[in-house]
Amino acid sequence: MIGTEHGARSELGIPRNTSQKKSTKSCRRVFVVEDDPQQALRLEDLIADLGHRIIATATSVDAAFATLNDLRDGGIVPDVAVVDADLAGEAPQRIIVALDARGVPVVIASLPESPAYAMRECCSRVKKPLTHEGLRCAFAEIGKRPMLGGTRLAPFRSTSGTKRKKAT
Repeated sequence: MIGTEHGARSELGIPRNTSQKKSTKSCRRVFVVEDDPQQALRLEDLIADLGHRIIATATSVDAAFATLNDLRDGGIVPDVAVVDADLAGEAPQRIIVALDARGVPVVIASLPESPAYAMRECCSRVKKPLTHEGLRCAFAEIGKRPMLGGTRLAPFRSTSGTKRKKAT
């Protein structure tokens, strides 16, 4: 169980207590994928300070898929996801692609030299160390990017190990 000022969270990162700051029209439901507990807490604080609501956190790609499916089963889809570019040595491309395909904008939090930092043109980026201004700019950039129009309530499936056959 992770305890923060934002309420207690289960191991999956789903909030048990949803009492948050007063929601506003610009308040976004944010999903965080970060493996470092200190960075995750810092990120959650920065996001809450900007007036957005954390709906869940995950510490790995597999945990992110499981958490997103739990949220989807409850009828909740994030408005935006903030994903660390290096999840304990695991590349986040699978979760970024899955989020992007469902029209969930992604902010990649990373050092500039990280391979995932430049992975997708559709993603906004924020450099570490994280700051209010960096996140504010990344969230503002999201509004300027076109939505892909994916099926937002489709199941989130990992694409590792599966190859699609070309239609002939």
